[in-house]
Amino acid sequence: MFECALGETGQALGRVLDCLHEAEPQGYVRMFLENGAAMVELLSRVPTSDPSHAYAQALLRASSVSPPVAGSMSAGGLPGLEEPLSERELDVLRLLATPLSASEIADQLFIATSTVRSHTKAIYGKLDVHTRLEAIDVARELGLV
Repeated sequence: MFECALGETGQALGRVLDCLHEAEPQGYVRMFLENGAAMVELLSRVPTSDPSHAYAQALLRASSVSPPVAGSMSAGGLPGLEEPLSERELDVLRLLATPLSASEIADQLFIATSTVRSHTKAIYGKLDVHTRLEAIDVARELGLV
């Protein structure tokens, strides 16, 4: 999908930018990481002025493929998300990064406290974490909050 169209890097980068703009609100990671070195190269070319630059950088950090420019990605990277977070899970995750309690988050989102707990459990599973602080750290590294 993201092949460099017969060496047309500019055209491929344009397609990737379009995809980044659509995928960022949903927190998609895997669809980018499954495309290997060519994707890493394109993500490293996202201009700093682009609104999705931070998201592209988070994807680069999550990639296990060596970056084209030495030092542009942290060693080891993060594991990609097997399943993206839903919009509601992202809403809960953003509020988990605040000092609000589960019942206060429920009030903010007009949902039951038990629903916040269900979303939180799903978030922990998708991010492969066990605590609120771990979830916030991973979410920040992925550019989700």
